[in-house]
Amino acid sequence: MKLSPQNLKALIDEMEFVITKIKSSANYHEQLFYFSAIFGVISRIFNQEFNHELVHIHLILRTTYDSFLQRLKAAEKGEKSVLLSEEQFKMLLSLVIELKNKIKHDDPFYDILENFAVLAFSTTGNGYYLYQKGLLKI
Repeated sequence: MKLSPQNLKALIDEMEFVITKIKSSANYHEQLFYFSAIFGVISRIFNQEFNHELVHIHLILRTTYDSFLQRLKAAEKGEKSVLLSEEQFKMLLSLVIELKNKIKHDDPFYDILENFAVLAFSTTGNGYYLYQKGLLKI
């Protein structure tokens, strides 16, 4: 990804901090809160250095966050038919780590974004159904 060294460092540093905080977080809300810092730093980088690849990352991560948050809020209101699992949160952390490593080493990362999209879809009714059937793998 073409970013200035200082913005690339800011992104990587923020992702490393997020990874540390997610690993030590006690609950799903806290993990999701720290996850949101990644697209937050991307928004700040946009103001200095616009990048199309960052737009793609930002949109996928924001959609993933929104999907998880919506499901957490539904569960708080008593929705019990589609629940988030520990496996989904473990995958969220794993994908953040993979994305950070790919960005850090300037490797292609489209496959990671695709996996984020599938993970986000797993939080929907249809995605959860397909996950339960074993057709959607996370």
